[in-house]
Amino acid sequence: MDYAKELKRLGKRRRGYLPVLESLLELRDGTGRADLPLELIDRDDALTILELMDIDYLDPEAFTARRRFGDIVSLLYNGGPPLSDRGFAFMKEHRASLALLKIGRRLGKLIRR
Repeated sequence: MDYAKELKRLGKRRRGYLPVLESLLELRDGTGRADLPLELIDRDDALTILELMDIDYLDPEAFTARRRFGDIVSLLYNGGPPLSDRGFAFMKEHRASLALLKIGRRLGKLIRR
């Protein structure tokens, strides 16, 4: 096993956590009670959401994963705060990266106009 390659691969995966966590916070703020539960399995980042649940960055009570024959067939957001204490700590630790991510999104929107 090449540990340097594995650490690099894990670092790439970890950089993808911030946009997903940010989008889940935005989802919580933009979702009304009538819209719940909200299906998330069709999103491009559904696998990252499941990974974040596995490493305890997301609150398991805010989500429901339905399984059929061992496969996940549905991922629902039930409402409430999606992040656990570990998830909030991760976002707080990477606050500067999150600010750069938001600036990049805004610049991207301006350039597309």
